[in-house]
Amino acid sequence: MAQFFDYPLNYGGGRSQYRAVADNDYNTFTLETSMLLHIDTAGDGSGTAREFTDIFIKCAGVSSYTAAFTNPENITSPAARTLPATVTNDSGDEVSTTVDGYQHDLHNLWTDESTAKPKAKSITLTFTAAARETPRIYEIMILDRLLVLNSDGGLSRIEYDSLDLGTVEPDLRKRLSYVPPIGGERDKWLANLTLLSPRTRGARDTIADTLISFIRRYKNFVFAAEYKRYPERVFPALWPNPETQIRYLSRWKGGGRRVLFSVRES
Repeated sequence: MAQFFDYPLNYGGGRSQYRAVADNDYNTFTLETSMLLHIDTAGDGSGTAREFTDIFIKCAGVSSYTAAFTNPENITSPAARTLPATVTNDSGDEVSTTVDGYQHDLHNLWTDESTAKPKAKSITLTFTAAARETPRIYEIMILDRLLVLNSDGGLSRIEYDSLDLGTVEPDLRKRLSYVPPIGGERDKWLANLTLLSPRTRGARDTIADTLISFIRRYKNFVFAAEYKRYPERVFPALWPNPETQIRYLSRWKGGGRRVLFSVRES
């Protein structure tokens, strides 16, 4: 299941004094255990409340956290969230949520999609340390889920490339050496995907239309291709290619379309 979210509501400007958790940089973190994150339209808690559906946390040494909302709509403060040790993927396998020493939790707060999405102006997250641990919070993303593509409902390909942003260059003796990227930027992810969108008799293939509309409207977003298979691969993203390939499935145009596209971690 590939999930597409709006750009993190707590990123940018003065939305958070805790910049270390809103920069997609895993070298930075905070030891603060209680943080006020503004997600309103003004970015300081004085604007209009905005919709949100999920919270993503990347951390270490944390057992649980609580969320309290300022000016909430369609939601009450939930019970403390215990970070799950594992998740179950669509193959029935138990997958650890701790990868490379980091814990990862994508928490869905909008479970009934027939109801209105939750709204708030600000969210206060308070973390509880695991036994004999010092909690370190690396990333927090308050998210608004906009599009979901299921592997059994159209996605026929999800392939990953790991991108090393450094270069290999020769010296004067033609000996090759590795030159790290500026600022020590870590490797990033590139996902190549294909959506098969068969046409329903008497109607257009609306899954393709929905995806194409999303690509045209949202140039910066958050992507989680397969959270329950790869919990760590939830990241701010963009479209790396200037064009999206849209092809008919067969010579019969009424059969539907195939959409080939790529998503790159930003």
